[in-house]
Amino acid sequence: MGPRLRIGLLIAAFALVGADAWGQSAKPSGAAIDAMPKHPIPYQELKRLTAKPRPRPKPKPAPATALAGAAQPGAPQPVGAAPPLVGAKPAPSAGPIKPPVPKPPTPAAPTVAKPAPPIAKPPAPPPAKAPAPPTPPHPAAKLVPPPPTGPPPSPLPTVAQSGRLAASQAVGAAELQAFVDGQVWRAMSADHIAGAAVAVVQNGQLVMEKGYGVAAAAPARGMDPRATLVRLGSASQLFTWIAVLKAVEDGRLNLDAPVNSYLPDELKIPDEGFDRPVLLRHLMSHTAGFEDRALGRRYVRNAEAVRSLDEGLQHLRPRRVRAAGLLSIPSDYGAALAGGAVAKAENQPFDQLIENQILKPLALSHTSFREPYPASSGLPDPLGKSLADGLGDGFLWTSRGLEPQPFAFGQSLAPAIAASTTADDMARLMIALLNNGKLGEATLYGPKTATLLRAPLQHPAPGMDGWAHGLAMQTFPGGLQALSQAGSALTFHSNLTLIPSLNMGVFVVANTDTGGDLVGALPSAVVQRFYAGPPAPGPAAPGDDVDRTGAYLSAQRAYHGLEAFVARLTRQSTLTVDSGGDLVLSNGGRQEVYAPTVVADRYRSSDGGALYTPTAGGRARAYVLSGGAAERVGGVHSDATLIFWAAAAAFTVFASFAGLFIRDRVDVRETRSQTAANVLQIVGCIAWCAAFGAFGLFVRGDLSAAKLMFDWPNRWLVAASWSALIAGALALAMAVQLPGAWREERRIHGWSVWRKLRHTAAVGVFLVFTAVLAAWGALEPWSS
Repeated sequence: MGPRLRIGLLIAAFALVGADAWGQSAKPSGAAIDAMPKHPIPYQELKRLTAKPRPRPKPKPAPATALAGAAQPGAPQPVGAAPPLVGAKPAPSAGPIKPPVPKPPTPAAPTVAKPAPPIAKPPAPPPAKAPAPPTPPHPAAKLVPPPPTGPPPSPLPTVAQSGRLAASQAVGAAELQAFVDGQVWRAMSADHIAGAAVAVVQNGQLVMEKGYGVAAAAPARGMDPRATLVRLGSASQLFTWIAVLKAVEDGRLNLDAPVNSYLPDELKIPDEGFDRPVLLRHLMSHTAGFEDRALGRRYVRNAEAVRSLDEGLQHLRPRRVRAAGLLSIPSDYGAALAGGAVAKAENQPFDQLIENQILKPLALSHTSFREPYPASSGLPDPLGKSLADGLGDGFLWTSRGLEPQPFAFGQSLAPAIAASTTADDMARLMIALLNNGKLGEATLYGPKTATLLRAPLQHPAPGMDGWAHGLAMQTFPGGLQALSQAGSALTFHSNLTLIPSLNMGVFVVANTDTGGDLVGALPSAVVQRFYAGPPAPGPAAPGDDVDRTGAYLSAQRAYHGLEAFVARLTRQSTLTVDSGGDLVLSNGGRQEVYAPTVVADRYRSSDGGALYTPTAGGRARAYVLSGGAAERVGGVHSDATLIFWAAAAAFTVFASFAGLFIRDRVDVRETRSQTAANVLQIVGCIAWCAAFGAFGLFVRGDLSAAKLMFDWPNRWLVAASWSALIAGALALAMAVQLPGAWREERRIHGWSVWRKLRHTAAVGVFLVFTAVLAAWGALEPWSS
């Protein structure tokens, strides 16, 4: 059951009361600018937002070996244009929009808005059968895709008899671009993605680099892989882990030392009842045991609210909810703490440290952890104007269309989330990472760091992928091992993936909140298309009687307060078993299928992902993925429990108000205790109505991650929490008054037995509903 459906069922229960409080939903905060679409659109309309393409040579037809089933004629297309949706209805406009005229496919580089001229071209790659990679270009050289005319940069590899390439064979640029074009355009049309960029490197060369769609709305710009700066989100951590490992290699940090030994007193982690200290390696493997608190903390939109890294580490510290070293749950705070530790060890501000040790040696001139806020004495210098002018917009897909979003500042946790870069710079970084830290004449790190970056550090369970030293380990189709660093910055999604056995790296970024599926799936899809082929059926796994079906709650969440309540509403997933015995994981409208393996409690998906279900007493108590885990929920924390008692409370409120008008009072004289009990019940019902109405207004508003992040704590949710807290307190007072309501005074008949039973039932319903809300974290309005 998706979060929207669960909340919808809850609202259906609340609809018995407080209907008049709902009214009309609040107007959207900030309308989309005039240049952006206001309604679902066929993607050919995005063509209007692109910069004027520069002249280009007449394209040549694609080689006869172009991929069957890849992008149809018309790819590559001008940046900002996209193939029309098949069967889509055209959006209303001032005049008819003509789809772009199909062009024959060509291995040409995409046309982009005002690209920086290349300084030098990379050396020609070796023949396809030569396994040794060529010498990478000089760091000062600008990586450029193959030229649009002339022969391809390398002969197309000979496809093996199986129809796939051997690991020693390189992918042809034309075939790769045709396949990527098809994948990206289909995803952009289906998921309403404004813009994307892709870079693929192999054997020390840039195989392809291309921008798609819209990068910014005002002024209109197409996505330029060499000039458009995109946000990396949590993928920023790759730079932090490289800096940490360099300091380890130089002897200034020790992975087995407590991180507190490198921090000043105000930044040290309190033990909070745990005996085991948090080590530096726990931060790298995301096993420090922090809860995940993000709303109103991770990003801010007001430049005046930006904090320095030290202030962020001190004031945004989450609680520890489990012992260090037990469970790997991604933690942005933990990564930021590691960045603070390496900055203290190197005695440099973090942004300067990254620039001096990584960005300048590799000539990553379009990458920075700085942000475009006004200059301030307490903050690092802001992002320079030349780079700030290249920042792309992030977009939300709403019922009104694509809406550009203001810049989100993440300086308070900069080492974890604040990097901005281009696809071209990330291509240079991938070449260096695949070449043991070397790019041309530059050497980024030594052999120890090169080894640790690929060495396993944490496995959630035997035989499962886990974490290397900062990078996530993945098993791709065909059993190929990959290392990745993915991230999300609200509206941006990014993913850098290395496949060392293929000497290949893939970077993909999307600038819309709906782009997560494209970013997560493209690297695996490339490997499967060219090297792995369709997955072969595995050996039959023995069946078992373990109960795995049920609801599960992500462990990457807040564990107290209203943020915990929102997480319980929105971060639940379900496991079901289909007729073939496969596990189906449903999460936020997405479904992933995991087939059983011969190892008990282990399941694997077609793209190589693994899932582990630890069991106890014939019942799964959780499921664990390579990059996270979810705990089984039931009892008081199940959706069914909340919905049932919310409906019971709503019916009780309705019945209480109805009783005011239909009760016969002719021959009934209430005792003083009964009068007090009746007043408490009516006032409590009014408080419950206020709680239901305010919660309804909260749900009817914008529940996107960006809206919750910047408008937290939401005023309607806080009002609902205070109202429910007051109603719960009145329910307790009703319980205290209950014996007096049953007691009869001399010469006064008082309530009938049936009336006393109804009042007692109302008290019970309100008390139980209050307890359920407290268990869900909904009665802590001060802890938002």
